[in-house]
Amino acid sequence: ENAIEAWAVLAARGEVREIVLLTSNYHMLRSEFVFRKVFPSDVVIRIHPVEAENVAPGVWWRDGKARRIVFNEYLKYLWYRLRY
Repeated sequence: ENAIEAWAVLAARGEVREIVLLTSNYHMLRSEFVFRKVFPSDVVIRIHPVEAENVAPGVWWRDGKARRIVFNEYLKYLWYRLRY
């Protein structure tokens, strides 16, 4: 929904050549996939993952809550890949 709404808002303002996709590090894979599906292929999408407070790179696997977040996000990513 975010990608669809973002495209509608940006396209209504005129030509869109490039965007910056800013989201949490563990969410970036799925977000980038969705935005690339929604936005036209000629729009450059620059990704900028932000380190999430609860999912620190390199050590997230040590924390049970962070493992669940990453695992659930990966399942969502797989679901999106299969569905779209």
